Amino acid sequence: MFKTSIRTTKTARKLVTALALIAPLAISAGAIKTAEASPEWLANATWCANNGNQPSSLRHMAAGTPDGLRGPRSAATMVALARDRARKGQNREAMDFMLACQAHNEHAKNVFRANEGELLSWLRG
Repeated sequence: MFKTSIRTTKTARKLVTALALIAPLAISAGAIKTAEASPEWLANATWCANNGNQPSSLRHMAAGTPDGLRGPRSAATMVALARDRARKGQNREAMDFMLACQAHNEHAKNVFRANEGELLSWLRG
């Protein structure tokens, strides 16, 4: 049993050494894709686009939107409206809809404001 343990350890060491030598070459050659972090504005916008839940708090349900309508709207609906406005060239309203979809998250709204150009390009898609 002791000999099997030593053999297994030696084999594992050889395997780890081989992987340590091969992995950087495979990554640089493009054979292995590394995870790329998406920008924070994109992560927040994607959250809005994928969130079909109705807002649960009364404060968010009562919040007005750029089109003057009140009532419960999902974040995904806000993104759809923002895309429509961005494609029509109504950038200010598009941004207002995106800010409304993140009404609960002041940091996300600041990130949207700081990356307005990229966000509008994403909305026009």
